[in-house]
Amino acid sequence: MTVSSEVSVAGPFYGNGTTTTFPYSFKILDAKHIRAVLISASGDVSDLSLDNGDYNVTGVGSETGGDVIKTTPLLAGQTLTLVRRLPLTQETSLENQGAYYPEVVERRLDQMVMQIQSVKETTERSLTVEPGQEKPSMTQIAAAQGYSQAAKTSRDEAAGLASAAAGSASNASGYAVLASRWASEAENVPVAGGLFSAFHWYRKAYAVYQTVTQGFLEKVGGILTGDVLFGPGTGGKYSKLQANGDVQLNRGDNTGFATWNVNNAYFGWDGTRYVFGPAGSVALTGPELRMDYDGANASYYATGDIRFGSYMATEFGVGLSAALRAAKGGLGVGQIWQDVMSARSAGTIYQNTSGKPIMVAPQGWARYSFCEGQVSADNSNWITPPRPEKIVNSDTTYYFAYPMFVVPPGHYYRLTQGSSFLGTQAWLELR
Repeated sequence: MTVSSEVSVAGPFYGNGTTTTFPYSFKILDAKHIRAVLISASGDVSDLSLDNGDYNVTGVGSETGGDVIKTTPLLAGQTLTLVRRLPLTQETSLENQGAYYPEVVERRLDQMVMQIQSVKETTERSLTVEPGQEKPSMTQIAAAQGYSQAAKTSRDEAAGLASAAAGSASNASGYAVLASRWASEAENVPVAGGLFSAFHWYRKAYAVYQTVTQGFLEKVGGILTGDVLFGPGTGGKYSKLQANGDVQLNRGDNTGFATWNVNNAYFGWDGTRYVFGPAGSVALTGPELRMDYDGANASYYATGDIRFGSYMATEFGVGLSAALRAAKGGLGVGQIWQDVMSARSAGTIYQNTSGKPIMVAPQGWARYSFCEGQVSADNSNWITPPRPEKIVNSDTTYYFAYPMFVVPPGHYYRLTQGSSFLGTQAWLELR
């Protein structure tokens, strides 16, 4: 055996109220060779007693150490330090010409090394001077201890003051941010508890000022004698209701209402009719509503007709007129006969989704049976229009049926069949 490590201390371990096992990594020859030093939360130092059952020791004789197992948990605020301590004695006697046991000699050598390490550990925690220096007196040591304690007290007080200062700085920063929000938080955004900033109330007061004071709202005996200014709205836009009943719209600030330009619009009575803007007009004359712009016009009549002229007919009227023509008229207007045989079969229900009435003309044939067309408005109740039939051969009794019927917009239709239906020969639709 050897003592290959100078380590003779484990810890300190800090208590948490639950831990009872504390490891050590140095070799001991006896459980009593470990000193368990307990320091309380108040700084008092005491030794745990192995004899009194304060702790147990494992790993005696192991090169890697073991554990000190405390009977009760180490409390929060306490520390535990494990130190190897051997009695400073040598009890091995070697007799002249006696038996030689190497393990006994090696054990005593190990014990001596451990004793030296114990002395070294104690010396390193002691106050020493360099060779040739005068050793300090007890008075000097006591004074130094007093200075050290005073320095520790000053350090603790300084740490407390620094913590308080940091807290005050943090509070001051928070108060500065809060003060800034009370001063300038955006309009309609509460600062705290449903209360708003000074800027919020400034905006509200300014809006009232714009509407009441700058808006020139004056009433005398119930008669409006001045103009009313509305705004600012989104993007700072304003509108004005004039005392004469006219309405002016402005896309910029509240100036320049008298000048007609791209930033302004106007709606009001021109003495004959209501007009909108300086370059165009909207007029209501009898049953006709007419809009004019740069020589072009569009008229909307009480009958439902719409008429366009000049640029309006070119830019807008062509598409709308085509749509109106397509929607106007009944069966056959704008429609052609189409062969839909490849997309139709007897017994299948179809729906007219063209938006106009269509004519359906299928042809089927059967033996001792029939086929006929049916129409339904709700895909439930079916109506069967009359069908023309043709007997092909009286001996074999083959029939050709030529149903032809009209399907209104949105209605459902189908070609029914009997038990001896032989197939569809043709299917045409006018759509």
